[in-house]
Amino acid sequence: MADAQRRQYCQTCFKANSGNPPCEDCEWQPPALLPENQDALELWLAVQTQWRAGPMGVIGLDYNVLYQEAIRLGIDLSPGVMKKIRTLEAATLEKVYGSHTKGRAGTSTSTQVTPGERHQGPANGAQS
Repeated sequence: MADAQRRQYCQTCFKANSGNPPCEDCEWQPPALLPENQDALELWLAVQTQWRAGPMGVIGLDYNVLYQEAIRLGIDLSPGVMKKIRTLEAATLEKVYGSHTKGRAGTSTSTQVTPGERHQGPANGAQS
């Protein structure tokens, strides 16, 4: 809800200020990006459309593409950068699937599936 409110507020403010709103003083202004997060953000923006999907829906980021993009951008895939990427990946999967997320990205699961057990998928109700 906060995202929708923010968008509405920003659109109204933009129009009211003839396309030159005072964003720097706005309560909705996001915090400044810390320098130690720059590489993770740049890499995330480069790969955020590169998702692996299966019959049940989105699984996670395509790490083959992530590694290639890191090389192309000259970003060192340190453990810290990878942890930030995995956190963003997990947050996105949580947003897509809600509390039914399951995956290698450290996402929480409300439905644990053991080997041999069938899982009711959140996307379309089909079983795997």
